[in-house]
This record gives sequence, structure tokens and C-alpha cells, in this order.
Amino acid sequence: MPRNLDQVRLAVVHFNPCRSRRIRETFSEWLPSLGGIAKAVRVYELVLDNDRPEIDGSTVIYGNRRDHWLWQKEALINVALRECPPDIRYFGWLDHDMVTVNPRWLVDAMAMIDRGTKAVQLFRTIKYLEADRRWKNDIPGRVSTGEEMRGNPGGLWLADRAFMDAIGGLQSCHIVGGGDQWFYFGLARYFGEKYLSRRAIMCESLQRELDAYVERMGRHSPSAGFVDATTYHLWHGNMGHRQYESREKILQRNAFDPAQDVRINADGILEWSSDKPDLHQEVRDYFHRRRDDDE
Repeated sequence: MPRNLDQVRLAVVHFNPCRSRRIRETFSEWLPSLGGIAKAVRVYELVLDNDRPEIDGSTVIYGNRRDHWLWQKEALINVALRECPPDIRYFGWLDHDMVTVNPRWLVDAMAMIDRGTKAVQLFRTIKYLEADRRWKNDIPGRVSTGEEMRGNPGGLWLADRAFMDAIGGLQSCHIVGGGDQWFYFGLARYFGEKYLSRRAIMCESLQRELDAYVERMGRHSPSAGFVDATTYHLWHGNMGHRQYESREKILQRNAFDPAQDVRINADGILEWSSDKPDLHQEVRDYFHRRRDDDE
């Protein structure tokens, strides 16, 4: 455990609008794996309507299913960033379905940031587990591959807090998920063929937002590294239910425009700001189709 743990803030988001049993369980299974590092963790939980908080000791933000049933991960991470005390030097965000076994992952990542790396992906490889905890397959971390589109771009990150402040945190307007990929593109400053092909499946408004975010990050000399560690992905539903490609079509069908359709409210979370009932319903349906409790 690092001696200067008091300079570290690790943000964890819990948003469970469908009240999935398995999403709650992954947090309970994940937290003990941190050991003493858990002292640096702050959980931000968005609770809708009359639901009760699910994580003891979390920072709770209240919303409702009519206005706030959107992908909120990046928005909540940005809330955590803004609430960091001035003495926080290292800011990270962790998915609570990913358990890392290398006990030095945080120490090694902090050392890389001290040497000038702006952001560190906290694993080399993810081992995905089935519902019965048997190994299913491996996927590398995107940074370890050094390629535009091969490997997982998100999950676990530690960054230089000053850098995160300078770029304005994460881009939060992708309302059906995918913001980790945007962050990776900005770090790597990719504008190659695969970047353009990924960009092409987005609606035009998101294409403009992505380009602007990557360019803004580029003005702050971004750089990325990775920790030589293995992480285990805890099962919560069939991966085929994640809708990684089809979710973009929801936004295209409904001419989604983040400048008109959503806003950040006073609590720092996304809320609808236009009258598009079909878009709102399709986004809610997207969450239901993820089926985190079903094999």
C-alpha cells in the first residue's frame, strides 16, 4: 500500500436503475479485494425515485426515472473529480466488477504518473469469468496493445489529477455508454482509419463532440501507460446483451443532439432537456435489455 494514500482518490460509480441483484453482488465481491486501498475509495451512487441506496457509506445523489435514466457513469466521475480536496494528486475511477490481483497496481501506477505519464490503465489483461466463475476468455487492455480499436479501453484508470482538471474531466454526453473509448482516443490522439470507422457509426452531433474532446485533450500533452497486472471481470449478464453496436442506432434513429437533448443539472448528473419521448423510452429499454442477472 502506498505511503501517500492520502493523496489518492478512487471514484466508483454505482447506478442500478433496473435494480439488478448481480450488480449489487459484484460490489460486495469486489470491495474486499482492495484491502487497505479501500480507504481511498469514494462511491457515488445515483438513486432514482423512491429506491433505497444499495451501497453503505456511498455519496448519494437522488434523481428520478423520468429525467435521469441515462448512462451516468462519466457524469458521476466528473462529480467525484470536482469534489476532490486540493491535496489530491492522483485521481482514479474503478469499475466494481473488475478485481485486480497484482498487489502493487496502485503503487506502480502512481510511480508512472510521477514520471510524467498523464493516465495509466490499471491492467494488461482482463480475464472474463462465467456465472459459475469459470474462465471464459481474455481481452487485453487497449493501452497494452498500442492499437486504435483492439482491447478494452476502460474499466480501471488512474490519472494525474491536474491533467484531469485541465481537460475538464471525462466527456459525459454519450448517453448509452462508451465514454471510456473517447478518453482513450484523446490520450492516444488517434485520427486513423479505425478511429474514423468508429466515428462513422455515431450520429453527427456526437462525431463533433468526440472530435472536439480529442482535440482538447491534445492541447495538454496526453500520454498513457499501463500496469502489468491481470484483472478478473466478475460476471453480470451475457456480454451479448451489452449492445455495443446497436446502442449507437438508438441515437441515430432519434437524431440525438447533446447540445439540445441533455444538460448537466445542479447535482452534476445528466437529465433530459428536450421533448423526445421515443428517445427517452429507447434509452430506458436499452438498460432493460442488458439483463445483468440473466445468462
